[in-house]
Amino acid sequence: MEPIPILSDFVIVAPESALKGKRTTDKEKHVRHFFQLVESFVHTSHRTHDKNKFICAHFCLESDVAAALEMDTTPVKFSQNEEHPNPKFVKWTDLKPPKTQEQIDESKRNTIQVIDIPLQRKGLDVRNSFKRFGDIVKLTMVTKGLYQQAYITYANQDASNYFTNVRAPDESSQLGPSHESSRVESSRVGKFRTRDLARVRRDLTR
Repeated sequence: MEPIPILSDFVIVAPESALKGKRTTDKEKHVRHFFQLVESFVHTSHRTHDKNKFICAHFCLESDVAAALEMDTTPVKFSQNEEHPNPKFVKWTDLKPPKTQEQIDESKRNTIQVIDIPLQRKGLDVRNSFKRFGDIVKLTMVTKGLYQQAYITYANQDASNYFTNVRAPDESSQLGPSHESSRVESSRVGKFRTRDLARVRRDLTR
């Protein structure tokens, strides 16, 4: 059996405020109808970048992206006033260039993983417990079985280093009994200051 090919995803975007429609779903509908005759058009979506909202159009072929960018966007213009400029679609990668390998490596160095978080805890609980160690720029929560895990990225490596400097001899990264504790791991060395994280454990499990 031949493997199913993975289709490329080429994305162009336009400011949501410049597009026809009252709601985001309406704007996506108009954009979807506008591009539906382009052969490799797949679907629409919406994204936020630098606090600005965008409507996205996804294509499988880069050649169709070039054609789509040349289309007259008057039909999806928010205002029919002739003086109002037409919405301008641009490549998502031009708006938000992919991270360099150096940036990816830096993000990994600044990230810690928190595991065994009780399901009732929310992202805000985790953020409030860990923001004392540094400025959090990104927090992602995922559910794993009966617990949650959090990936916390700090603004600099000083904060993530806080969890890797001191570890008691022969002590695992477990903070108390597994059924009631949260533990912290680092992708680099998996060490932490036990005396400081005990307070975090109390915050997350009480």
